[in-house]
Amino acid sequence: ISIIALVPAIDNEIWAVGNQQNTVEIYRYNNTRWQKSISAKISSKINPTSISTLNDGAVWFGSDDAAYQYTGQKLNTYRTNHLVHAIGQTTEGTVWISSRTNLYRLENQTIQQITQPEALNRTITKAILGSKNGDLWIGTEFFGLFQFDGTFWKRHDIQDGLPDNNITDIIDLPDGHIIASTV
Repeated sequence: ISIIALVPAIDNEIWAVGNQQNTVEIYRYNNTRWQKSISAKISSKINPTSISTLNDGAVWFGSDDAAYQYTGQKLNTYRTNHLVHAIGQTTEGTVWISSRTNLYRLENQTIQQITQPEALNRTITKAILGSKNGDLWIGTEFFGLFQFDGTFWKRHDIQDGLPDNNITDIIDLPDGHIIASTV
């Protein structure tokens, strides 16, 4: 097994996620030692860009056709039928999952494909951020940033001052400003 990501747990511990062929292994470091939490078969290899921890404290990751949530006791599977690129969460608890050309919302254990704005279904989503003010930010490969306030979508691109429309990551600064990295 090769460890492909380290992600923080909510209690100042660390998760290590490993993958080999169709097996995932997750370890937890409790400030003194590493302990294997799970070894499980999954549908395909993990996409390293999709690994994160969300507000529920679980480790989330994606593969070629699904998003997975490891709660520390159970591995839940949410089928997307496409490679999962990023997983994020907004402050009210909604989990957002992006695949090659689709965006999904997960609420109450039900996954729903989002069809608007149309540009999100014509590009690769590379980053998802739920900002401190509750907005959802989506970074895409060709169309810049999309901001969703819970009702309306707004697009930010090179015409708004971005140096490039290929967004690779998004962070939320303590003062509320959003920073996006581009290629």
